[in-house]
Amino acid sequence: MLKLFGHASSETSLRAPLKVYTDGSCLNNSHPDAKAGSGIYFGNPSHPSNVSARVTGTQTNNRAELYAILIVLQKAPLKRSLEIYSDSEYAIQGIAYRAFAESQSNWDCTNGDILCCIAAWISARHAPLILHHVKAHTNNQHNDAADSLAKRGALLP
Repeated sequence: MLKLFGHASSETSLRAPLKVYTDGSCLNNSHPDAKAGSGIYFGNPSHPSNVSARVTGTQTNNRAELYAILIVLQKAPLKRSLEIYSDSEYAIQGIAYRAFAESQSNWDCTNGDILCCIAAWISARHAPLILHHVKAHTNNQHNDAADSLAKRGALLP
């Protein structure tokens, strides 16, 4: 991961890390009429940065998971420590372990366009980033909120 993203700068804020939950959802996954959405939850139901978004491009659950993480990276302050919680092993593994190899093949892989954007946003950060895996559907209210936002996103035009 260091080969692709580099070192985080020491210019980090003394503020507590920003903790954000992400999720992806896809109605009719693997079918021609699939509709995918992403949910981003900042830990408070009334937080103005909570997002339900319709996914661009191919409509799959995995793309929706990555798209949610991309949105967080775009919204989060670059100089504040960031912790992203996701129930997607696919997304976390793709970012943490497969991204460097995919960058060497010019991102010629499934969801390479989103992985490339994620890598660019991570490289631009001046504060630590931690990706946490959480188990899905275990009554984690923050993950459940991100899931609800993702389902709403899949219903957007």
